[in-house]
Amino acid sequence: MVLAMMADRFQLKVHTEKRDMPAYALVVAKGGPKISPITGPPPTFNDGSDPSKPYQSPWDGGDLGQIKGHGVTIDGLAEQLWVKRELGSKKVIDQTGLTGRYDFTLKWTPEGDPDDAGGVSLFTAIQEQLGLKLEPVKAPMDVAVIDHIERPSEN
Repeated sequence: MVLAMMADRFQLKVHTEKRDMPAYALVVAKGGPKISPITGPPPTFNDGSDPSKPYQSPWDGGDLGQIKGHGVTIDGLAEQLWVKRELGSKKVIDQTGLTGRYDFTLKWTPEGDPDDAGGVSLFTAIQEQLGLKLEPVKAPMDVAVIDHIERPSEN
């Protein structure tokens, strides 16, 4: 609906295309992973698909500088990391090859934290606590390209 309004009011024309953009690859660090897959059946969380039960997320990221995962995949961890400001909105791509579901807690001192007393960075925490590593890469991503735009028309 917003795109239709912008196309009408601004004569906006856009298309999407793939471009190589800066990203991070999540890989296994030297020494191997420090997390082990959970054994037994995966925990049962209501992701919202069962309206008769309250929503339950496998993620507990309420504290600044902390991510807790319960029965989550490494691909899910990559998605959680993507939104952290320390990564500058760069996509995180799981290239660990790790399968299964994991329980873990990742703690770090957020960038710019006024209480930072030489705490551990997100990059260091991932390596020391999880045995994983973020490496800068270029990855193809969909981007919106503006082909045409004009000053808005009168109301």
